[in-house]
Amino acid sequence: MEELGLTAKYRRAFKRTTIADPNAKVRGDLVKRQFNPPVPTTGLCGDITYLRISQGWMYLATVIDPRRRRPRHDASALADRKESAIAQTARKNLKT
Repeated sequence: MEELGLTAKYRRAFKRTTIADPNAKVRGDLVKRQFNPPVPTTGLCGDITYLRISQGWMYLATVIDPRRRRPRHDASALADRKESAIAQTARKNLKT
């Protein structure tokens, strides 16, 4: 490689872009760390997963049932922009 003037391409470390606001109000723990609610679908949570595709990024929002510790198959949404509407769409798709 040296004779041909080639060098390896190194991956750079992930650069964190979010800076926490030291004056921001801390949100309360609404579920009080209770991840096994007594009634199903009363303590749902969500997640947004970034999916890299050839044209850029897609975002998959899912509703997660903490009792089963799995995403709900009936509550997800896919979008090409990361906006709050994707999480709302996933929640609306939820069949209770």
